[in-house]
Amino acid sequence: MIITAILIMAVFTVGTSTFLLNQSHAASINNTITQQGTKLNLKNNNNQEWEHIHLLIQNITTSNGTKQNFYIETWIKPGENTTIDLSNMLGYANHSLATGTKISVLSWSGLYATTPGTGDFSLSLQGWSNTTTPVNATIYHITQGSLPIATLPSSITGTTALIGTNPSDVTVTGENTANDVLFKQILLTIDPNGNLAITFPTPPTLCNTIAQTP
Repeated sequence: MIITAILIMAVFTVGTSTFLLNQSHAASINNTITQQGTKLNLKNNNNQEWEHIHLLIQNITTSNGTKQNFYIETWIKPGENTTIDLSNMLGYANHSLATGTKISVLSWSGLYATTPGTGDFSLSLQGWSNTTTPVNATIYHITQGSLPIATLPSSITGTTALIGTNPSDVTVTGENTANDVLFKQILLTIDPNGNLAITFPTPPTLCNTIAQTP
């Protein structure tokens, strides 16, 4: 199996993040998408399977100077995308993050569908600031073939983004975290144009289980 990270230049329409309304709890952070804020878009390029992406940001400084962990869960329908507003999450509202800001992310991903099997993972990442939609922001692709496909939780009916400061804020009933076998370490750096330069300190690798570190 071959894992690739491919960089291309492109512009595409930003998807709207939706929230689970039928869960026993709500995410602790509202993912309002701002115009000027720094945003990270995730696009599922698989046209048959859902992609689940768990993002863990540890010990990051927020706008009030405190350190905080953030847990992000995205469930993305085939061919759709969702956007995370990093500025809003960190308390900066409608302001872009400062040039040179670095955000280290640990991520685990898996494929889901109504019928189990195997499939190909294909995810695009793109980040930008100061506009509603990206302008000349690089898109970074991550692909992995022959991942196991788990059964999609019945509560997931549309593309969904959940953000919280505890794992319980974003846990979905019926999710199978043992299926999230593609591990990625991602470093986001704000460049002078407000775009996100994305690097992978270690190559995407296969793992056995998801780690949820409080």
